Parts: sequence; structure tokens; C-alpha cells
Amino acid sequence: MQMVRSALLLILLSAGVALAGCSEFTIPDAMVAKELSAFGMANTERHLRISTHLGVVEIELYDDTPLHRGNILRLVKSGFYTSESCFYRVKENFMAQGGDPSRREPDFLVPAEFASGHFHRKGALAAARRDDNPGMASNPADFYIVTGEGWDSASLADLGIGPTDPRYAVYLKEGGYPYLDGKYTVFGQVTKGIEVVEAITRQRTREEKPLAPILFTIEAY
Repeated sequence: MQMVRSALLLILLSAGVALAGCSEFTIPDAMVAKELSAFGMANTERHLRISTHLGVVEIELYDDTPLHRGNILRLVKSGFYTSESCFYRVKENFMAQGGDPSRREPDFLVPAEFASGHFHRKGALAAARRDDNPGMASNPADFYIVTGEGWDSASLADLGIGPTDPRYAVYLKEGGYPYLDGKYTVFGQVTKGIEVVEAITRQRTREEKPLAPILFTIEAY
């Protein structure tokens, strides 16, 4: 059976067939920070536009998370996200998570960028990650947008967030999901279309997977 698989692989490669998980998107571990920083410096876009059948979401990318900004721009501009890209996990009052399930993740991780102090306020754009990495580095291709829930003073106090915490007033006014702060890198913020994200999270699901595909296209500007 292994010989059959190997022969098939050689046939596909010789025919020029593109395979999921191609190495064109991968960066050697020792070069990740350097290459993502360089790409971010060479590409000046600071915004993403995500278009779905439910509407358009516009996002500002933060300059003080340069590795994540460089990474998402690199994937968007090099065509990683395809016609099968979709929001494949959604939960009301929490978030919508998207990526391209037709591809294997590029074989590298993006170093965590927590020093910026960005947090999971409503509309935050953050990077998903694997549970089994102690440095809390991000998956390169999967992201989520927070809708979150409302908060009162007592509930925030239970989480150790008091009036002197810069997150306090924002969570009281806007809502969000503070449980994830300091665990996943936040690298952008929705500037237009949060109601579209909320509509995405209200779609019918089974085990947080939408019953009808929520496809998207994404562009940088």
C-alpha cells in the first residue's frame, strides 16, 4: 500500500498538481521572526476586509504586534486563503473562528506578542493556537473575532479586574471575553461590521460548526 501511495504522489508532482499543505507557505523555525518582520516592513497595509454573504467586516491591524501583522499579510497576499476559506467554528456571545480547512497549517508557529497589552474586547482579532505549546505561540493561519458578552463590576472583580485596570472600563462599556487575556495574541480590532460578526455567531450550528458554510474572502488594504 505504501508503494502505491508513493507512486501516486510522484505522478501528481510530475503532473504539476498543487497539494494541500504545500511548503510555499512554510518558514524554517530559525527564520520565522526575521521573515515575518521583514514582510511586515515591506508591506504597508494596515487593514483587512473580510467579505461574507452576511456582510463585510473591516479590521485595523496593530503595529505593535508586527509578527502577527506580517504573518496575516503574507498569507493573504500570497493566496493562502482560498475559495474554501470559512468561519468553521462559531458561538454566540463568544467568537467566530476562521481559516481554510482545506489546507494543512503552514509548518511553523508565530511567537506570542503579549507585551502590547491588547485584550479581548468586543471586536478583537486574535490568533488561535495549539494547546500543546508552553510559549503560547500562535497558529499562523487560524484567527478568531471576539463578540463576547456584557460584564458588570462584580463579575470583573471575580476575574481580578478592578477599576485601576485599563481593561475595566472597556469591558464594562463594550463587553468582550477576558478569560482569554494573556493566553492568545490579539493583533487587530474590528472598525466596521461587528454586527456582521454577531450575525455569523448566531447561525445554526452542530457542536459549534455552522450547518451551512460561512465562506469568506479576505483582502489587505
